[in-house]
Amino acid sequence: MTRMLVVLVALVAAAGVASADPHHVLVLRSEGGADASARSRIDTQVLKLAKNIPGTVEPGDITYGDATLAAGCAAPDAKCASEVIATLGVDEIVVATVAVGSGGDLIVTVKRFAKTGAPRQATTTVPAGQAPDAAMNADVGPMFGLVTAPVAKPPEPKPVAPTPAPAPTPAPAPEPEPPKPDLVPAEPAPAPATVTAAPDNRVVATTDQGNGMRTLAIGGLATGGGLVLLGIVMWAEASGTQSDIDGAPTPKTIKDIENLMNLESTGDTYATVGNVAFIGGVAIAAASGFLYWRERNHHGAQQARLAPAMFDHGAGVVFTFGGSR
Repeated sequence: MTRMLVVLVALVAAAGVASADPHHVLVLRSEGGADASARSRIDTQVLKLAKNIPGTVEPGDITYGDATLAAGCAAPDAKCASEVIATLGVDEIVVATVAVGSGGDLIVTVKRFAKTGAPRQATTTVPAGQAPDAAMNADVGPMFGLVTAPVAKPPEPKPVAPTPAPAPTPAPAPEPEPPKPDLVPAEPAPAPATVTAAPDNRVVATTDQGNGMRTLAIGGLATGGGLVLLGIVMWAEASGTQSDIDGAPTPKTIKDIENLMNLESTGDTYATVGNVAFIGGVAIAAASGFLYWRERNHHGAQQARLAPAMFDHGAGVVFTFGGSR
C-alpha cells in the first residue's frame, strides 16, 4: 500500500511538470539484475543521451515496473506503454534494463516509447570495470540522434618514384704489352779446374772429401779425449763419496740411515757415469785416430809434384807422386 502511494505521488508530480511543455520526455530509473551502483551509472549515461531529444528531458523517480503497476497493466503488453505515458502525462518515456553477463559485463537494453510511432530499442555490452559512456555512445547514442565522429583514417603514403640505377662505368682499355726482349742463350760456364800449376812447377790434386773426413776424425779425437777426462773426474767423485761413507759414524737414527743410503746412491751414480764416459771416450778416440791415419796416408798418395833435376847424362824433369819417385 505504501509503494502504491509513492508511485501515485510520483505520477502526479510528473503530470504537473508535463503540462508546462508541449513535448516532455521522462527517463525512468533502470531495473534488472545488476546492483544499485551499476544501475545508477547506467541511468546517468542514459539521461545524457536522452537530452539530445528536443524538448524537456527529466529523470523519473520510479522504474517502468512501478509505472505499469500504477497504470494497472502488464509490462509485456504493447498497449501498456501507451497507458503508462497517458498516466504520467508525458509525450515519451525512456526505459532501461541492466543485466549481468558472463565475467561481470553489463548488458544494457534501452527502449523509447512515444505516443505515436513504433518503439525503438538498442542494446550494448559494457565490459566489467569500465565506464559505460564509450559503449553506450557508440551503440545506444544513434537512437537519440547522437552522431559520433568517424575515426579518421591515416593518409595513404604517396608512391615514391624508384631511383634510377647509375649508368655502368665502362671498363678501361687494356694496356699494350711491352715488347719482349730477344732471348740470347747463355754461354755455358767453364768447368772448374781440378789441377793447378804452382809457381814452383808442382802440380797438386786435392779432394774436399779428404778434408771433411780429417775434420771429422779430429773432432772425434777431441770428443773421445773429453769423455775419457769426464770418466776420470766421475771416478774421483765416486772415490770421494766412498771415503765419506767409510768415515761416516755408525747410524743411530732413521735419518742417519737415510743419509748413508743417499751417499751410496750418489757414489754408484758417479761410478756408473765414469765407466760409461771412459769406455765410450776410448772407443770414439780409437775409431777417430784410425780414420785420421787412413785419410792422411790416402791424401799423401794423391799428391803429384813436377820439378827439374840433374842426371849424370844430362838434365831432366822428376815427377813425384805420394812422396816417392
